[in-house]
Amino acid sequence: MSIFLEQDFKDVKHELKTRFNYIPNNYQKKLLKRLHKSIFCICNLEYELCKTEKERPDFLHELHSDFIQLLVLVPLGFKKAFSLFLRAGIENSLRHIYYKDHPIEFTLLNKSTENRLAIKELFNYLKKHPFTFGTKNFEKIYTFIYDQYDKQSRVVHGTSKDYLQLNKTIKEIKISDKELTDIINDVEEIANYLMTLLILFHKKQFDKIHIDHKNLILSCLSNQNKRIIHGI
Repeated sequence: MSIFLEQDFKDVKHELKTRFNYIPNNYQKKLLKRLHKSIFCICNLEYELCKTEKERPDFLHELHSDFIQLLVLVPLGFKKAFSLFLRAGIENSLRHIYYKDHPIEFTLLNKSTENRLAIKELFNYLKKHPFTFGTKNFEKIYTFIYDQYDKQSRVVHGTSKDYLQLNKTIKEIKISDKELTDIINDVEEIANYLMTLLILFHKKQFDKIHIDHKNLILSCLSNQNKRIIHGI
């Protein structure tokens, strides 16, 4: 799997250079490699789950799409757009869980706005879902995802002066190495918790994934979340 990971990273760097003229310095390359690995892992998890999850995989596919776009938005410094897609990744993970359990509601989803659930209802559903009852320390996962959704929403909506971008020219749309580091830390953490959430929800399917894919995905998880998955 490491060969595929390295080749994909080369392809990403090539695309960023040829399409967006993005040429990172050595420090930025290291950060970009971390960003790429987290996104590669969550997309690999989506791909492996969709091999067996034939019914209603739409929101898993959209989660994949959300994170792929971060490979462009983050290096180029589109901070509000980055938060928008991270928030969308959280929403689509919760929607997947809800609509996986509710095929009729999924069928009705595009027929009327009355059939769409607010994010608060999706979080409430997750908190009460049976798979969470026997999961030791699940509250840590729930709280982190909930708090991150709130944090990214503040950036998207500019809820205070601290969250405003205030760019006046195109030249001002850029990102410092410190900002890039902070953002990639956010991506890694959110990917870590969303993958943990999806693995717990699809535990039987995850256990059947080829060991090479499984080990790569687990390498992107914190030790705490690995223990939660294994019930330790």
